[in-house]
Amino acid sequence: MQDSPIEANADQRIDYIVTLDEAVAAMQETTQIMLRSVRWGTAIYLLAVASVVCGIAIGMGYMELLNCYIGRNWRLQWLIVVAFLAVCLLTIWGQRLRDARMYATCVDGSTALGPQVLTLGDDVLTHTGGGITARMPWATFKHVMQDEVKLLIILNNYSFITIPWRAFSDAVQRDAWLAALRERVPRGVWAASPAQALVRATDALPAPAATAVGADSGAAFGVTQNLRAGARLAFLRRVRPAEFVVSAEAFIALVVLSLLLALAFGMVHVGLHGRLNIFELPRALLFVPLVLLFGVAVARATADRTVLLALPVALAAASLVAALVYGLFTLVLAQKIIAVTAKHWLWLFYVQIAWWAAIVVFASWRFSPAPDGHNGRKPGIAMLGLALLVTPAIWMPRGQLWMPAEDPEAKNARGKANEKRFALADEKGFYAQHDALRRALAALLPERPGVIDVYTLTAGLYASEDVFMKEVKLIDTLMRQRFDAEGRSLVLLNNASTVHDYPLASVTSMSAALKHIGGLMNRDEDVLVLYVSSHGSEKHDLSVDFWPLRLQPVNPASLKQALDASRIKWKVIVVSACYSGGFVEPLKDDNTLIITASSATKTSFGCGNESDSTYLAKALFDEALRKTYSFETAFEQARKTILEREQAEEHTPSDPQIFVGAAIRDKLLQVEQRLSGLKP
Repeated sequence: MQDSPIEANADQRIDYIVTLDEAVAAMQETTQIMLRSVRWGTAIYLLAVASVVCGIAIGMGYMELLNCYIGRNWRLQWLIVVAFLAVCLLTIWGQRLRDARMYATCVDGSTALGPQVLTLGDDVLTHTGGGITARMPWATFKHVMQDEVKLLIILNNYSFITIPWRAFSDAVQRDAWLAALRERVPRGVWAASPAQALVRATDALPAPAATAVGADSGAAFGVTQNLRAGARLAFLRRVRPAEFVVSAEAFIALVVLSLLLALAFGMVHVGLHGRLNIFELPRALLFVPLVLLFGVAVARATADRTVLLALPVALAAASLVAALVYGLFTLVLAQKIIAVTAKHWLWLFYVQIAWWAAIVVFASWRFSPAPDGHNGRKPGIAMLGLALLVTPAIWMPRGQLWMPAEDPEAKNARGKANEKRFALADEKGFYAQHDALRRALAALLPERPGVIDVYTLTAGLYASEDVFMKEVKLIDTLMRQRFDAEGRSLVLLNNASTVHDYPLASVTSMSAALKHIGGLMNRDEDVLVLYVSSHGSEKHDLSVDFWPLRLQPVNPASLKQALDASRIKWKVIVVSACYSGGFVEPLKDDNTLIITASSATKTSFGCGNESDSTYLAKALFDEALRKTYSFETAFEQARKTILEREQAEEHTPSDPQIFVGAAIRDKLLQVEQRLSGLKP
């Protein structure tokens, strides 16, 4: 390969050879200038920063969620952070390798590599390279720049020609050739250095459609124009991609405005004396990576890079307009000008989701180029948009970024609650539970001959909500005071605040307690009242929760096995949970009365930390059984009370169930007669 032979003639012709390294360096420099000229260089950095910020915010939220389940593990958290940084570094390193391979592939066989012939004409520059001759008018030149080792010419179609200084025999020939070239290229095209070309690039080259389009798209943010176009898209009006100002700055501006709008509506609802709900940021920012991923997917599916950022900008603008309309509508409803119930708010949420789904589908259809008039890929793109952008809005709806300020007393109480959360794992709590069940069972009194004694076992299985603790204590007190169960009542309870006072509730402790009570009772004479309360599932499993223990759920089969092992004959069983009607069929017999809070297919109501009791416990024990000793009569009164409450609050009726065995009715009548003769 020749090193640097050249010839010059009257036609200003030069012959030279470009090496592979020189061609790769020229392509890298050209690519950098072209990216800067269409603002993609800035876009990449801004989007990278936005992605990192969103990733940190989302990661913080999931870290807190992880802490709720496994406790604060700093080693694990640092491991996750290091892994995240490692992935970022590996991604950057991998991109550099891919770029190097791309440059090598693109340069190999290019007309800019190998022997080159350039001839300066009056109207055109004639270039021969790679066996191809091209005549390029001077008007097509966009940049001509020089540095210490070369001259670089960038043309209108983004192709380039590199001329190393070694191509000239001496400085005189080089200066003469450059002077002739300078006379022919358009004014303003010649740059003194590549750095100057980078500065000029944005102004010198017209921005393509993917960067800033529209008549008044001069500003990179283009908020006003994007909101106008976004309003048309939000109301499903025909809108062209060219009506949006598309840039990284514009997308970030829309995201920031969306967060500010959410904060503003929160301040209007709550007042200025509130607080920022930082834990809502992960859900508030989840839209950002998902919509960018959607833009990438559509760009790859359609082979059109213009939609890579144009589609996210359009959807961000439309979602901002939709959020503004929805927020104003909710403000009007909050004024209670018209009566709005919880059911109406639920329907309004579904309407919002349906509106957003329509926007996503409409935008997917309008912004997806269809080559040759074929729309075969558009339904698939629309389905992808629904999966990425609508499904998360259903399963993880956004909450309030601005919340009421926490009362100092409530904050202090929450701090104490967090301390209590570790109560069972605390040394005192651990040893308190060591023999708690044995001590509680030893304190139970034996049966009284000739007296129909009522033994009670109440179990609150779910530690994370105080309502189960409250109602179990209420029912235990009622049974001891009104049903003569003093000394014959046992409480099993899962709650951090009672870990020193009561044995925990589980399948094992309930089985042991029932077996012990069965040994104390006169099985032919005495009656057991069993009350179990927790959250229930459609599979009829009762949740048994007491962190950090892993406890098995209570289901009809395990409860029946425990009752059968106890050999207790007369039983009143009350199960308060969703879908608790599923316990009736497996547990029923002639000697048993069963009451459940709902049917086998419906939910019940009243749980939560703020509630004092579930609907069933309140209506059956705290109200009806304070007036009667009959469980059947009390149930009929409670069922009416529960139905009235559910209808007033527009809940789907829970349909509480009762089963009365053929023999248990007479036994309970004897209990009523005995208790009626006692002083209340």
